[in-house]
Amino acid sequence: MTRDDLLRAVGGRPEQGAPKRLDVTITDVHFKNPMLSLIVGDGNRMASTASIRDAATGKTEWEQKFVTTDKTSYILNGVAGIAVSALQNKRNVEAKLARGAAEQIGGKALGGKSVRLADTKPVNTTLPSEGSSPLRRPTDDAPDAAGDPVS
Repeated sequence: MTRDDLLRAVGGRPEQGAPKRLDVTITDVHFKNPMLSLIVGDGNRMASTASIRDAATGKTEWEQKFVTTDKTSYILNGVAGIAVSALQNKRNVEAKLARGAAEQIGGKALGGKSVRLADTKPVNTTLPSEGSSPLRRPTDDAPDAAGDPVS
């Protein structure tokens, strides 16, 4: 997910100078732990290291460590935090952390420019047109793909 989000964040930008390679290594993913949440407080976070290398020489031009947190997961702790950590959808947490990392790393890789990714799953609000339903059965007078009536 982080890779795909990074491609959306920095891909398609006009290239300047020699070609570069952006490498990102995810070093840790931590989900809010019920017991830690009860005792000391806890939240969701992901650690990664990003580097930019010259594509021709492989020489590292920049490298930095990043920690992306889901700040909302740190709000509730104690008994309520146990419920939050036990009931959270890890797939959604991973997606949120991946998106945050891509925006953070992408912005730094682009020289401090702010990067905000649009939602990846737009809601389809259009209705199918009359007769375009895939459940509609062909009739004898309706043409098939070749334009001939179906018999």
